[in-house]
Amino acid sequence: RSLACVEHNPADRPSSFEAVRDELSRILRKRHHREVRLPSLPVPVGADYWNNKAVSFHALQRHEEALQYYERALLLDLQDGDLWQNKGAVLVSLKRFEEAIESLNRAASLSPADSDVWNNMGLAHLELRQLDSALGCFRKAAHLSPRDPLVCKNFAEVLCEQGQVEEAMEWITKGLGNDDRNPALLELKGFALLALRQPQQASECFDDALKIAPRRFGLWKGKALAHERLRQFGEVLDACDRALELMPGDGELLTLKANAVAPAPTGAAPPVVGEAADV
Repeated sequence: RSLACVEHNPADRPSSFEAVRDELSRILRKRHHREVRLPSLPVPVGADYWNNKAVSFHALQRHEEALQYYERALLLDLQDGDLWQNKGAVLVSLKRFEEAIESLNRAASLSPADSDVWNNMGLAHLELRQLDSALGCFRKAAHLSPRDPLVCKNFAEVLCEQGQVEEAMEWITKGLGNDDRNPALLELKGFALLALRQPQQASECFDDALKIAPRRFGLWKGKALAHERLRQFGEVLDACDRALELMPGDGELLTLKANAVAPAPTGAAPPVVGEAADV
């Protein structure tokens, strides 16, 4: 009996290599009266394989290995915006910010509507203290994903640093609308309220956040600042002590605590300490 794969009529030939393998297996089984395993063919490895491998290593904080796998994936597909974005994100994790920006610019040219691209590019510019560029990137990310808590927080932080606190509050509110138990957003809201000279509301905001994240240093520090503005020095001392348990030796808190022990006379403006000075 001849093999179907050598039939003269192409219509009678197998349509795939798998069909040829099946025919050979049947012949060998008939001849040897037992199952004969043919060696399997290697499965072609594409860009998705290396990307998935890289994502796994990135999640495990094994950034150098992740970067190697992203670069292997890009050798197979230079037109995938997600690959350039992922490579840029891992470069940010590695603190290689200039390279990250190059990779993320490639991603932006391929996937301009991906908010992750602009968010990560904003982080890279922020680390390089290129605040105008960071603000522009975060603004694009926020308009693409206006309810993403992380994007809203990053954008609002830079707005606060640039003194645009009212606009920052708008984006903080949008982020909290999608995650009202986000400690980072609640902390930022508290400091923004301090900058807007609303210490009572700030104190309440920090209290709400501490119910969710009772060991978050920034919340206790903000609470201490809010009570200082309200001249509630006993509460200042308590909040300072709780914060110093989490970060002993913090110079700003030690100064704040000393000022609470010997407060300035009523009517004197309290010194500006910590994050409130930056907001």
